[in-house]
Amino acid sequence: MKTVQYEFLSSKREFPAFLQSRLLNTHLLTERYADIFQSLEKAYVNDEKLPKLEYHLKKAYTAKNKDLALYEKYIDSLNKEKHNAFVASILNSAINKPAPDFELKDVDGNLVKLADLKSKVLVLDFWATWCGPCKASFPMMQKAVNKFKADKEVQFLFIHTWDTAKDPVKDAKDYVVTNGYTFEVLMDLKNKTTNQSEVATKFNVKGIPAKFIIDQKGNIRFQASGFSGDEEKAIDELSRMIDFAKKNI
Repeated sequence: MKTVQYEFLSSKREFPAFLQSRLLNTHLLTERYADIFQSLEKAYVNDEKLPKLEYHLKKAYTAKNKDLALYEKYIDSLNKEKHNAFVASILNSAINKPAPDFELKDVDGNLVKLADLKSKVLVLDFWATWCGPCKASFPMMQKAVNKFKADKEVQFLFIHTWDTAKDPVKDAKDYVVTNGYTFEVLMDLKNKTTNQSEVATKFNVKGIPAKFIIDQKGNIRFQASGFSGDEEKAIDELSRMIDFAKKNI
């Protein structure tokens, strides 16, 4: 006898992603692979973070096809579909709005003006030394900086914001130097009157880390926040955003 959960899962009606994942996990416990084969395929293509997803998909494939003779070819086709879905999701997130102008000093006191950098694609990364996810993303961001190091059309600016330290400039500089990061760090210091970091406010930053990709015409093409922990995917995503911005689509 089918359970209520199975009826939901097999229905063509769409349910919220979190509910579908919960129901999928429920049925994995019963190993009714033939019944949830399509749901596992969809989860794989959408890159959902289900435990042992590839293992369960292989079991489901075997349950449906009885052998693994064409499994590698099948996975290759799914990986192509996953890649296309990934690229499409990036393109669908593209925006096109003027970036707020600003000028900030770096940790060595040099003035940097956004207006002077319009010949470049800019990657702005708003961060703070107290922000755990910001710091967790930095090894990945260093790899991204290294990847585009020879590209004169791309520049990364790490904007330290929402400071809490007694000496935020020293705090920020010490952190990147101690950890060996080759970041260009700008200081979005809090205004003593408003107690706000004005550039973060201009960009409507709600949480950090927050990234903005600005094209050579001075328009924001992408914005994102947080860090999933998947370095390879994050670098791929950021690289595609940069390439998209360079084309000025």
